[in-house]
Amino acid sequence: MEPIIQASNVSHHYGHQQSVAELSLTLQHGEVMALLGTNGAGKTTTLRLLTGELAPDTGNISINNVDLNQQPLKAKQQLGYLPDSAPLYEDLSVDEYLTYCARIHGLSRNDTRTRLQKVKQFCELQAVGQRLIKRLSKGYQQRIGIAQAIIHKPKAIILDEPTNGLDPTQIQEMRDLMLHLRNDAAILLSTHQLNEVEQVCDRVLMLKQGRTVFCENIDTLQQGNKIRMRFLCAIPHEELNKHESIEKLVDLSPTMVEVSSSEKLDTLKSTLLAQAQKNDWGLVEIYDVQETLEDIFVSEVLRSSH
Repeated sequence: MEPIIQASNVSHHYGHQQSVAELSLTLQHGEVMALLGTNGAGKTTTLRLLTGELAPDTGNISINNVDLNQQPLKAKQQLGYLPDSAPLYEDLSVDEYLTYCARIHGLSRNDTRTRLQKVKQFCELQAVGQRLIKRLSKGYQQRIGIAQAIIHKPKAIILDEPTNGLDPTQIQEMRDLMLHLRNDAAILLSTHQLNEVEQVCDRVLMLKQGRTVFCENIDTLQQGNKIRMRFLCAIPHEELNKHESIEKLVDLSPTMVEVSSSEKLDTLKSTLLAQAQKNDWGLVEIYDVQETLEDIFVSEVLRSSH
């Protein structure tokens, strides 16, 4: 299956400063990927590159197998975009605005009428079609923003902070919308809400200073991926470092160590436990550690920033 969104080794500079470096990502139909990072990490630049607002200095971007640089209009026809500030004409009614958006995307009058009714039903806007946008709540305006992004049936949808400024009820309604959107498209979601990511996303990509520092499936976070070991006395670093399957070893205290491994943890635990007993390491405790998304974000993005 061809990816809907694909970026390969994309880099971009502002003057002498590199804002995105060697970014690569793929997103399939039906997938939702979260884009995370602190302010200034390169998220906005990444979105502007993927939507064609900026051209990359190096690398390639394609939307539904159409090169964004070589065929920008055709590629953008495959794309729906909701920026952090929804691009609304507030003096128009909802129907007028969505009709305008559909015509801009090249829909015929008949297709526009059909799609208008469908997106209003999908976004629950039927009751406000004749009302001026400026008279509606923030929640309704975000729904209108979603409607304009999907009225042309795009294969890829990019959402920048879609729940920002909404109350708890509106946030849940917006999350429900996102879960339904995945039935028809691939979705890239930029957000600061980690609980939102855990509820609606399949994968997570974290940026720090324009570089990818983490990209994994959410499912892998549900499994223990580290082992902690506590000893009566000094940690046997020399022996532990002999294990090729141990990728990373971190001292948490003078007698406790945390191990990351490429091997199945049950297998590694059995091996380490047997060696500890044989070599009298003074092992008191050994157990799996399940990292949360917040743990990873702090470790990969925040802690390493200082």
